Parts: sequence; structure tokens; C-alpha cells
Amino acid sequence: MRFRRGRISLREKMERGLAAQRLYAAGVEDDDPRRAANTERLERHAAQIPPAPKARKLRRPVDGRPVQPLEKDIQKACLHLLRAHPKVAFAYRINSGTFTEQNADGSTRYISAHTMPGMSDLCAVLKNGRAAFFEIKRPGQKATPLQQAFIDRANAAGALASVVTDADQLSALLG
Repeated sequence: MRFRRGRISLREKMERGLAAQRLYAAGVEDDDPRRAANTERLERHAAQIPPAPKARKLRRPVDGRPVQPLEKDIQKACLHLLRAHPKVAFAYRINSGTFTEQNADGSTRYISAHTMPGMSDLCAVLKNGRAAFFEIKRPGQKATPLQQAFIDRANAAGALASVVTDADQLSALLG
């Protein structure tokens, strides 16, 4: 179902109405003379419903290129996939960066939360005991040299590590 500005489309209203009429028509007994006429009328109504519009790719107004998903949305989808995947024991996200906190006297202090240079965004432990690290990037973006070095070191140590641009790619990696 597709909502536009909080309203459903005419096509969806017609489909819902037709579904309700078919439900009521199913309750009519087989030997009722109106059954054939009702079935024919419902099929005529079904033929009048316009086909669903083709899905259009959203384009950015600035340069006309297709809209790409944000990294945080890809990361959220990948984390949901990891947590639900049967081969994964557990998965978590690594937060890093600098955060601010207000002290009691009103001054601001900076808290630096870093794990190690190049650490991947998502970490998991597979049920076979193998570690997994996934650096999430938007389509077309590449890992920084520090991130790529971490991925190379993790793979050399026997872990599963890779740059991932969507949940389907992650699913294929897990097999």
C-alpha cells in the first residue's frame, strides 16, 4: 500500500472495494441465479482498475542523478539482517567519534570514543566462532586507507571482513 500525503490512491480504493465485494459474493450460495451475474459484474469492475504505475527512480533536483540511500539507513538494514540471520550468534554496532557533555558547573567537556583506527561499523560473531566485521558505505564510496587496512588485517587473521553497500550484498557474504 502506498500513501501519498496521508491519502490512499483511487486505484487502491477501487482494489479494496472490489476485494470487499468479492468477499460478500463468496457468501452467495452456488445455486443462486444472481451468482453468475455478480461474478460477471465484478470481473468488469476489475478490468476497469488502472494498472499500477511503474516505479520511478527518484532523481535529485540539483544534478538529476538517482537518489542514494544514506549510510545510516544501510547500516540499520544490515544490523537487522545480522541479528536475524541463522548463522550469526550476535551482532552489534561500534560507535566512535567525539561527543560533548555538560559539566555540573556549566562547562562543556569532550569525550572521545574510539576503538582503534579503521575499526568497522558492524561487528558480529558467527555461530561457528568466526568473527565478522563489516564497513558500511553508500554505493560508489570506498573505504578509507585505515579502514581497508583493518579489513585486510582481519581477513588475514581468519575473520570475515568486507565493505558492504547494501543488505543484499551482506546476505550473499554470509551465504
